[in-house]
Amino acid sequence: MADHYFNIPSAPNIKAPRSTHPAVRRLKRAATARSAHGNKVWASTQVLIDFIQSNPIASNLRILELGAGWGVLSAYLALTFNAKVVALDIDPDVVPYSELVACLNKTQFDTVTMDFDQLTAAQLANFDLVIAADICFWDHMPEVLSELLLRCEEAGVSRVILADPGRPPFYELARWCQTEYDAAVYPWHVNQSASRGYILDID
Repeated sequence: MADHYFNIPSAPNIKAPRSTHPAVRRLKRAATARSAHGNKVWASTQVLIDFIQSNPIASNLRILELGAGWGVLSAYLALTFNAKVVALDIDPDVVPYSELVACLNKTQFDTVTMDFDQLTAAQLANFDLVIAADICFWDHMPEVLSELLLRCEEAGVSRVILADPGRPPFYELARWCQTEYDAAVYPWHVNQSASRGYILDID
């Protein structure tokens, strides 16, 4: 049965199902469309979980996860910190998988289907923390995310944390954030794992 789950070294209590998990197979058979999202725990997700384990956030925060995929990070935050989490993803096909991950981990979080570029300052004002792993992958994303960060500032979001394997668009965004917000950038390696990447912490 262990083969049906990914190993997250810093959060071994979190159940992150593989595509071989029987429940995942049932969802795939029942799906009307094939989703390319959330088919594994991306290295940046493990990096972000490991960073938070080493630098714990406060309990009971209102958290928005961008590009949540199957919601493994959302489940971790809800279960570990009693956070009220909203998992946002542009792909509606990932919602049943997010619900499965929440069920497997005996926790709960809300799911929203939309493009995070459409988030308004009024919507962002409902959150204390905005968090995401591996969302800065296209050349236009630094512009999209910098505009989102400006809306987060307007909305009074206290903190934004992003993780990335280190793509050029991420470096561009990180340089802008260091100038605009004096943000911190950390290289991060997960012990007992090959997962490594970078953390952009805007506090």
